Amino acid sequence: MDGVTKHLMGEVDTIWVYNDGSTEDYSEVYESLPWQVNVEHNPKNKGVAEAKNWLMQKLLDEGCYIIIIAEDDIIPVHKKAVRGYIQAARASGISHMMFAHHGPGNAYGASYTTPVISTYPACVGAWSFFTKPGLEEVGLHDTNFHNAYEHVELTWRHVKAGLTTPWGYFADATGSDKWLQEIPESIDNSSIRKTTDWSLNTFKSLEYWKNKDPDFPLQHTLDDVIKQLKEAGDDKSTSTNKK
Repeated sequence: MDGVTKHLMGEVDTIWVYNDGSTEDYSEVYESLPWQVNVEHNPKNKGVAEAKNWLMQKLLDEGCYIIIIAEDDIIPVHKKAVRGYIQAARASGISHMMFAHHGPGNAYGASYTTPVISTYPACVGAWSFFTKPGLEEVGLHDTNFHNAYEHVELTWRHVKAGLTTPWGYFADATGSDKWLQEIPESIDNSSIRKTTDWSLNTFKSLEYWKNKDPDFPLQHTLDDVIKQLKEAGDDKSTSTNKK
């Protein structure tokens, strides 16, 4: 929030913070925020898809054409964290992009680069750019995903609708690494990844996606997760559902 208030207050029209059932008392933090920042505190944790959908729907209801969803492990360090993405979208016609430099998935760099857009092999959803027309066409996150792959499947729907770059070449605005940073060790300290059911949630999400979508693009990933769960001896998770 320090990064948001320092760099983005004059760049956006509305800001919402969604606290998804935190057990810590952040009332003093909320009171210290600028008046333009709105806070919604949900007393019961409902998961990532529900939280992001609440924010996206709220912004759509307020008439926002550009929507950026920021997870709590990303820090804006420049006003182009918003402006740069808007410029890239206008220049490219792309409706959906993501900050690529979070976690190790894109550590080897871009697969393709232009002055406006760069593409990367990993789909990373910690800072995601959407447009109102794109979301109205493909919908919001599927809440049947629980803390795993919800943003990837939403990106897949944008790909199938022709609203972003092809699958496996995930779009980011060129230069975003100068506008945003990840909080150090945020992946290792993730409250979601530290839970004992993280691997099982991953399996259930991928299996659900496969069963609902005949064009399911991640069979190789599902196979790897099943193998890992079997090696770990998690018998209850290795019996896959059939269509």
